[in-house]
Amino acid sequence: DEAKNYKNDFGRLDVQGCCWWGRGPLQSKGLCSMGKMNHYIGAKALADGRITRSTSGVYPDINFCTTPNKICETNSGDGKDTEDLRWTVAMFEFAEKVQRYSNSNWDYKQKLVEYVSGGMNLNEYYPFDLDHSFIHAVSSIVDRGCHNAPNCLPYVGEVTKLPQRREALTIALSALKIPKFREQQVIDTTLEYMKSSKSGFEETLLRYKRQGYSVLSERYRFDDFMDALSRMSQFSSPDHSPLYMGDPWMRGGH
Repeated sequence: DEAKNYKNDFGRLDVQGCCWWGRGPLQSKGLCSMGKMNHYIGAKALADGRITRSTSGVYPDINFCTTPNKICETNSGDGKDTEDLRWTVAMFEFAEKVQRYSNSNWDYKQKLVEYVSGGMNLNEYYPFDLDHSFIHAVSSIVDRGCHNAPNCLPYVGEVTKLPQRREALTIALSALKIPKFREQQVIDTTLEYMKSSKSGFEETLLRYKRQGYSVLSERYRFDDFMDALSRMSQFSSPDHSPLYMGDPWMRGGH
């Protein structure tokens, strides 16, 4: 809505040229968002001496308050492509608004650790009773300014397009091959633990009796066992699963 002013956390509507409709992947808008970008990576940062024209990752010629449309233009008018700018703006706002979010009831970094440790809700591992509370809270912070929509004052209301946000997260995790990455972590951790237990295996399991004495086996050796375990834990075919090494979506792999 081009006619709607967006209040900042202090209720200010004196926009000082900084009140625009949303721009970029996170729909950055308002005095605080545009002003902070201008302060740290835009024209004001250059004017105040916080950056120079040679500073990496900044946009000294863009005044985000007066020309936020630059975020979405194909190029900046001087021949320099600005397609990366829209992502820079989104990452800047995510770091500012979401990563730093913390109050007595909800801390982003703590909840992120819990979410990852709990399996990240991928349907492959959690076909029933999915817990969407983390993605709901993060979407609420981005869209409404607090983790508890629809009860985010003064922005009361539901998070827009919440089902699409959940779907987008699942697609992103799939594109990053997160399930395979976590599975490999469990395998690596298990193999390292087994290697650290080599002496125990050799002293109690890989032995046989010879003339009344317990002797270390020369046929069944620990290193050969570990080589086979490593191969079989990663072997798979359309009609044969790899050797089970633990569930990558449970705490500790168990």
